[in-house]
Amino acid sequence: MTVLKYELASSVQGPVAAQQDWWTLCYDTEIKAFFVDHEWGRSDPLNPTKQLCSGIRRYSNAAAWRGPGAQKLSNGMAKLRARASRT
Repeated sequence: MTVLKYELASSVQGPVAAQQDWWTLCYDTEIKAFFVDHEWGRSDPLNPTKQLCSGIRRYSNAAAWRGPGAQKLSNGMAKLRARASRT
């Protein structure tokens, strides 16, 4: 399975990037399906090397995505389809 990725949005908050979030449009070339991954990381602002929590959540219906970066969906889908056709 090959998954192509296109960044929709990212967010870094806090004095030392204590809260970080990334939203990525993904395209599974095998099943020809789009999904959105939301990945996050939280660290201790007093000790930035100490990871408090992190994770990833997958949203299977990318076409219905209304979260951060939603305005980039159609462009991202077109770019990922074009990349997939070249491979």
